[in-house]
Amino acid sequence: MARPGALLTGFIALVSTAALGCGPGAVEIRATQTCEGGNVAECRERCSKDEGMPCYKLGWLYERGQEVDASFEQALKLYQQSCDASWPQACRALGDLYWRGERVDLNRPKALEYWQRACGLGLGLACPTQLERDIADGKLVAKTKPDGTLSITPNLKAAAASSAAPSAPSAPTP
Repeated sequence: MARPGALLTGFIALVSTAALGCGPGAVEIRATQTCEGGNVAECRERCSKDEGMPCYKLGWLYERGQEVDASFEQALKLYQQSCDASWPQACRALGDLYWRGERVDLNRPKALEYWQRACGLGLGLACPTQLERDIADGKLVAKTKPDGTLSITPNLKAAAASSAAPSAPSAPTP
């Protein structure tokens, strides 16, 4: 039969191993030493090699003024570089900015292009809806109400213009 002290020592070793999650030995956590953890120098280095995620992360830091001086112009440039490097989150972020006209000119067709690009890169959340397409195409008018909700109405001017346009003569049926 095992001694009670040996059982207790074994139990403590088992609990310590489980708490660390990695087995025996020290666990070294280096989150801030990586770009993902906000290390600006590593993000810059990896972004200079046209890696999409580090450019996006660096743009995010510039947009918010975290770890670097805030610069929306620099953030926009980095988001574009990241999107060009096929990082879908950057393409979606650019689309969101242009859709809302947030610190850039409102340009919903351009927003749709970025969203479609992100969608094509596998980010399903970025795929434009039919409603968004109709707003971007001018078939519908979306206005933001004071409470932040959208008011969506048909664009009567666009409908009148398309019905007033001459149609091509139809070919006679045999």
